[in-house]
Amino acid sequence: MEYLPGIGIGFALLAGSLVIGRFVGRRDLGSARVGIRRTALVFLPIWLLGVSTPMLNVRYRAGFSMRDDGPYYLIEYIVPASVALMIWWTLRPRSVPS
Repeated sequence: MEYLPGIGIGFALLAGSLVIGRFVGRRDLGSARVGIRRTALVFLPIWLLGVSTPMLNVRYRAGFSMRDDGPYYLIEYIVPASVALMIWWTLRPRSVPS
């Protein structure tokens, strides 16, 4: 259960980035979808950096091994990242059949 605050921080960062992506584009619906879709992908490396920094800090200062804490940090990364990828996939442009 120690990874739940990290997942919550990830969802808060994702929500903030999606709001920024919504308002960075123009006001029409098409560009708002593109902005949200782009920020969902930009979120992934930012969140990876956000998760890996405390992991490396704990590993080197406290002496924990990757075997001990690695699965927790992997869960912290995968849950918000998978939601970001689902948002990216949902807002993809769809081709209209002729």
